[in-house]
Amino acid sequence: MKAAHSQSTKTLLLWTLSLLIAFSPLMRSSEACGVSVYWGQNLAQDGSLRELCETGYYSYVNLAYLATFGCGQKLALNLTDHCDPASGGCRSLSTEIQACQNRGVKVLLSLGGNNTEYQEICTAEDAKKVADNAYNTFLKGSNPDGPLGDVSLDGVDLDIEYPGSMGHWDDLVRALASYRSPQRKVYLSASASCSYPDTNLGKAITTGLLDYVAVRFYDDNLQCSCYAGTARILETWNKWSSSLPEGNQLFYGWWPSSNAGSQCKPEVFTNEILPVISSSPDYGGVMLREAYENVSILYPAAACCNTAGLHRKESLISVL
Repeated sequence: MKAAHSQSTKTLLLWTLSLLIAFSPLMRSSEACGVSVYWGQNLAQDGSLRELCETGYYSYVNLAYLATFGCGQKLALNLTDHCDPASGGCRSLSTEIQACQNRGVKVLLSLGGNNTEYQEICTAEDAKKVADNAYNTFLKGSNPDGPLGDVSLDGVDLDIEYPGSMGHWDDLVRALASYRSPQRKVYLSASASCSYPDTNLGKAITTGLLDYVAVRFYDDNLQCSCYAGTARILETWNKWSSSLPEGNQLFYGWWPSSNAGSQCKPEVFTNEILPVISSSPDYGGVMLREAYENVSILYPAAACCNTAGLHRKESLISVL
């Protein structure tokens, strides 16, 4: 009887393990996490899009930025010195974008930035128009004359930094999410100020429709600054983590640049901050404001989220 019971238990565990593996894409404990980066505003630092993706360090690349939109304005892409969208000079990026996607990197269109061209979305109807135009121009994949050529981006990122831009971002997120289907995943993300709640995107975040929120821990205030100490930073992280809607992931936004004076040094970030935040159940990874040549030091800590869940699965495997 003991042998039969043991065999029955082993069969049940094997069946359970098979379910864990089969449904792993739906489980937070096995979702792949990693590094997100903004590309398009720093020609010297960015390098080519293809080279960026070939490093193997990035899971998401945000094309920065769709700088003009909303309130009846025509959509306008601004990639600084990389290329000129108005003259069709950015259509050559379509092959680089596809090369990134072929490597499993998700390429998103980032709306906003710190310019003053967008400011607001005027009405819920305006939000729907912006979502429709952005989808048809950049995500649908049937517009060879579009700014990026005939390419289908993977989603949209909101980096709404203009002060007081509180209008209808939640309506925009809902309109973009309406394009999701069983056949098509449309990724949605947001870059939020570390001060909780984000005054611009707070309502959009609470919709629960975003895949991840990247909190900018390089904003110039004491909740973000290493001048205030890592304890204050981790306190702010925990506030965000405890308030994030179910199913969303939280990324730590870091700007490893000499022009961000209050930024934590790499050794402080990797030794004191990452080990703590990577244990959060909604930890998703690290967002970099721009490409970082030493990103390899971040990658191990950003490789997966909810390590406790992974340990539980490993325990199951060891029992078998």
